[in-house]
Amino acid sequence: MRKSTQRFCCSAAVLLVAIFCNAQTGRSQPGLPVEMQSVVYRIQQMDGSYGTAILLREGDFQFLLTNWHVLRNDQRKMPESVYVYWNHRMPNGEVISGPDHFTLYPFRGKDTTFFRPAADSVDLVLVSISSSTTNVAKGMAKVYTIDCSELLNRKTFGEAVEAGGIYTAIGYPSKAIGEEDVARYPEYRWGQYVGTDSRFLKTNIPIIPGSSGSPVVVYTHGQYYFVGIATMLVNGVCHITPIFEALEQFDAIFKRATERSKPVAPVDE
Repeated sequence: MRKSTQRFCCSAAVLLVAIFCNAQTGRSQPGLPVEMQSVVYRIQQMDGSYGTAILLREGDFQFLLTNWHVLRNDQRKMPESVYVYWNHRMPNGEVISGPDHFTLYPFRGKDTTFFRPAADSVDLVLVSISSSTTNVAKGMAKVYTIDCSELLNRKTFGEAVEAGGIYTAIGYPSKAIGEEDVARYPEYRWGQYVGTDSRFLKTNIPIIPGSSGSPVVVYTHGQYYFVGIATMLVNGVCHITPIFEALEQFDAIFKRATERSKPVAPVDE
């Protein structure tokens, strides 16, 4: 997450130009399904720091996935509360974030719980969202999620990743002009494959400060796939945590959600 140190004033005309340009950027993605854009959410801490996350679904449960360094506060701990801005699908097929939002309280005993990987080197955090929280959306916004079964595991990830694919980061890296609680289009930044190592997929996507947590998709074999989470920029190279890392690191959490979602068998009398 990036902390805002300046506030900017602008005319309504400038703001409309900025939004229009973002909308144009969105339409420049050839055939990117609105379903994939809809599951990418803008998040913000109470102190004004902000970032991007993806909303997953396993059974009857929803989970917010992003980088750990996106959510942790200055004390390197989970903040007491986080804003999540609702997504809306517009008549023209675009997705817009906000201005309405709900608040998560990521601690046990409240309405959410968060999980960290056993390995500190994996820069991810998973926040479970209770049904009572997402019910806030009724009458306000639809909750858009992607099922975990649709994500790439380690094997299918290797089949989807290729040098010729176009990689696109979808997120909310820059501050909205003038105001916090305004509607915003997501930003799309794309690039090509650079390489892989034991921890990261690497591309030349020109991400900027605040892009961490942005889901990255690849267009290959005539289809888009989520491949990972934009985690850091090193010497101009975007390092992406593969999406299968989330599936493997939080496997026990997802399995428990699946079990708890199964219908209770009737008792024979």
